[in-house]
Amino acid sequence: GVAPVELRVRWGKIDSWAMTQFDYTPVVSGPAVVSGLYPAALPAGVPSQRVTVQLTNFPKLASLTPPGQVRAVLGSLASSPVDASSITSSTHESTTVEFDVQAPTTGASVDLKVYLTALGVSQAGTATLAVEA
Repeated sequence: GVAPVELRVRWGKIDSWAMTQFDYTPVVSGPAVVSGLYPAALPAGVPSQRVTVQLTNFPKLASLTPPGQVRAVLGSLASSPVDASSITSSTHESTTVEFDVQAPTTGASVDLKVYLTALGVSQAGTATLAVEA
């Protein structure tokens, strides 16, 4: 983030000031937050559907590759995480990631958990993905 900084000094008849910006790195605390999910619903059972997820409270990635540094778990498939197919952007404010997933074969809703591989699923951001029969 960026914060404006103004410094003013007064000494007798001297009145001087300067203005600059202070760049800071926000501290990530707790699990990621899913701030955007598109589409929010998928047709049941169709393979390789692209889902775009925007995350906040997520570390800025030094590089957008390899995409496998971000993973997702769909529903109860914790033993089968899916690597991101691409990481499209990463700033201190948010990270946007794309996944190719297969929705369950029956209509329902499932949790989509997205996390930085290095931190593990305990720090995942969670969103509900509708599955349309």
